[in-house]
Amino acid sequence: MLAAGSRGLFGGDRQWVRLPGSPGRYARAVKATATVLLCALGWSCAPGADAPARFQVPRPELADVDDQVRLQLERQATAVETLLAGDRASAGERAAAIGELGRLYHAYDLSTDAELCYREARRLDPSRPEWHYYLAFLDQVAGDLEAAAASYRRVLELIPDDSAARLRLAEVLARLGRSSAAERLYSEALESDRESAAAHRGLGLLAAEAGRHGDAIDHFESALASQPEATALHYLLSQAYGARGDRERARRHAELAGNGQVAFADPRVSSLDRLAVGAGVRLARGGVALTEGRTGAALEEYRRAVAAAPGNAAARTNLALLLASLGESGEARAELQEALRLEPSNLQARLALANLLAAAGELDQAIDSFDRLLELDPDHAGARRGRAAARLALGDGVGALPDLRAVAEAEPDDGATRLRLGSVLQESGELDDAERHYRAALELDLTPAESAAAQLGLGNLAAARGAFELALDRYDAALELAPELTPAAYNRAGVLVRLGRQRAAAAAYRRVLELEPGRTQARFYLGEALLRSGEPSSALAEFEAVVASDPHHEGARLGVAVCLERLGRGAEALASLEESMRSLPRSALLAHRLALTLASAAEPSLRDGARAVELASRLFESRPSAAHAETLAMALAEAGRTEEAVELQSRLVAEAAATGDAARLARLRAALARYQRGEACCPPPS
Repeated sequence: MLAAGSRGLFGGDRQWVRLPGSPGRYARAVKATATVLLCALGWSCAPGADAPARFQVPRPELADVDDQVRLQLERQATAVETLLAGDRASAGERAAAIGELGRLYHAYDLSTDAELCYREARRLDPSRPEWHYYLAFLDQVAGDLEAAAASYRRVLELIPDDSAARLRLAEVLARLGRSSAAERLYSEALESDRESAAAHRGLGLLAAEAGRHGDAIDHFESALASQPEATALHYLLSQAYGARGDRERARRHAELAGNGQVAFADPRVSSLDRLAVGAGVRLARGGVALTEGRTGAALEEYRRAVAAAPGNAAARTNLALLLASLGESGEARAELQEALRLEPSNLQARLALANLLAAAGELDQAIDSFDRLLELDPDHAGARRGRAAARLALGDGVGALPDLRAVAEAEPDDGATRLRLGSVLQESGELDDAERHYRAALELDLTPAESAAAQLGLGNLAAARGAFELALDRYDAALELAPELTPAAYNRAGVLVRLGRQRAAAAAYRRVLELEPGRTQARFYLGEALLRSGEPSSALAEFEAVVASDPHHEGARLGVAVCLERLGRGAEALASLEESMRSLPRSALLAHRLALTLASAAEPSLRDGARAVELASRLFESRPSAAHAETLAMALAEAGRTEEAVELQSRLVAEAAATGDAARLARLRAALARYQRGEACCPPPS
């Protein structure tokens, strides 16, 4: 969004027209007819009437014009009046002076006054092609195509190889429906310049109108090859390919379509730009250039606007906004700071500066800048959004809530803010309120990515409440909207685990790893899902990959040992545990598994009751728990310390009986019976 002050040089609601690839980028749509103008000036309108004795130099209203511009226009008009007041200047000299004044008016889009000057210059010196050309240009803009065609033809009579006039005339004739004549002119243009994008575009349009879509595509492709920045050609190619039934190419070009227009060299029109000195016209031209995708030209115009009026805060703000969009944040910041020095109440400059500071990671300074803006305008939604985002980036969700609530209340249709508010409320534990805002956001105009984020949030809320099937539906909806939304894929896999669908969970974790190959925890969970699915060999590969990338991952090291045991590779499992304990000597998880293996390995030769007792005792003393007590009882039984094993196991049975856990109670009683018979926990296989 550009700063105020770029609508036009003279303010007000000036209406502009633009013909793609043609003149009129800055001209007004309103144009009085030549007859009315001549009569209004006291000239005879009757056929054959004598020419007026003296030309009245037009003097446009300049009350709202920059001082620099007003002085330029008044001095030039006065100089012409002085020249005409004397009798020494020849007709050619008078024509040149009046025509140059017309060019100056034209440069500032004073089209009516420019036309008066051009007509008089042409009357005085009809041999000069530029006056015919400029009149044709203005007539083309105003829609008087017959007059424009006549004037362009006169230019070509005077200069047969004038390429700009040829292209302009071809376009006018094409708009008049005289396709054959237009095609001939475009073809002549290609004879002198085989890469003329304007000629190829014109021929492409004529071919498309005639239903020759293959020829149209060839010409549009040639034009695009010459001017890749003319992204509007992609739209024409999309239409042509669509007409031929090539939907894939039509779709691809439609996605690439932009505002960049075909351009061609036109020294006469280009020279007008160099005449204007005011900031207003530079801002207007910069805005037009931006809409056409000519970023470089827009930047040059904004720089000229600042040079013309260094004290114009709007000019500096526009320049800064464009610089920021191009990544030139340092220069943009300097321009914004100067704009604020000139106009401290410039809200747009202050907002832009705050956003630049936030983007640079200077969050505290950004918040200060947002605060100052909100002092000027307490209801400024952009400032509240920015301040909330900065506070969220600092991890201050509570501090961001008031701004997010205020924006959501003031602009209830702002789906993005409702989405962010839902997320913050969810993190704050206000789940019902979070759900309300997520649901409201989904009813609004969101991008697919934002809708996916809302579905993800609702899925997370459902999972937190234990509604796993509902959560799964939400995650599926999110992934349908945004197939590469990794958090949704990751959480979906976790829900499948909770639902006991281990094979589906494994497939889901594989999808997560496709999206984010370096996500170690997803690979670990994949290993767990594979192990639960009865695929220890596949699980082993995943656990080993996790250990390779993260040697301190206790769970993966434990997984390796368990997989080896399931595969009947007990010795390797024990060796793996021993090595893991050397790497992570303080790991209670691994110490417990090692004690358990030493007490109950399927291969008796791998058991070591005494060492198992040592490990299990130390573990139980430091971290007393039922699981550790059960392992200690196993170790005591394996070491032949039966009475101690029976005593400890009896206590465990009594505790289990009190909890009502029937399955665990049965298992503990079976082990107690073995200990009472003097047996170890796990007899060797027969």
